[in-house]
Amino acid sequence: MSPSILKGERNQDQVRPEELLFTLLETVEADAIPAYKYEAIARGFPFISLPPQINLGDPAFAGYYKQASCTQLNGSLNFGKPIVFDITIPNTVRNTEGAIHFVKFLFSDQGKKIFENDGFKLLPLTAGGNKTAIPQEISVLTIK
Repeated sequence: MSPSILKGERNQDQVRPEELLFTLLETVEADAIPAYKYEAIARGFPFISLPPQINLGDPAFAGYYKQASCTQLNGSLNFGKPIVFDITIPNTVRNTEGAIHFVKFLFSDQGKKIFENDGFKLLPLTAGGNKTAIPQEISVLTIK
């Protein structure tokens, strides 16, 4: 292990854009990287799942996650919070019917199985923002 990692010092030579990390791993320029589980599964890499207390993937630990913080290079301070993916249909979409069918597929048993097989943890469906703008065919599935 690098002594600078053990001391917690930032080594600018080790700071890389997220989209480059798997390339570094694939070309053996990196020995290990932090990654989303679905990215490792998609590339066929072995992975170690972190416990939910630290993996930022369980909203039940939101209060615990926010105890951790990270100072960005620009000096801004970010606090830990759950990483959750959402879906939206913009009101400017060209094919509203197709978008609705796609979202309904994602919420179907087959769609959920794809998510689970690709390493995503499914949460109970909820809706936010302007709930009245959500198409009726979808809102009946999500609004809680």
